[in-house]
Amino acid sequence: MTGAQAVRCAEIVRPRTAIPIHYNDFSVFLSGLEDFKQSAAASSVPIEYHYLNHGECYQFTMTK
Repeated sequence: MTGAQAVRCAEIVRPRTAIPIHYNDFSVFLSGLEDFKQSAAASSVPIEYHYLNHGECYQFTMTK
């Protein structure tokens, strides 16, 4: 999977928030996080992307 393909997957699913986490720990990926970031920046679908370093946490907030 490339970064562009991963962003397209998110566009189809349409989550409010997306956090790419498996971008450099499997040998089957065809591109890295920078490719994903570029594709996400070019997307017109309103998804909030958060980028974490390995070991960092993200706290989701509940919305109504």
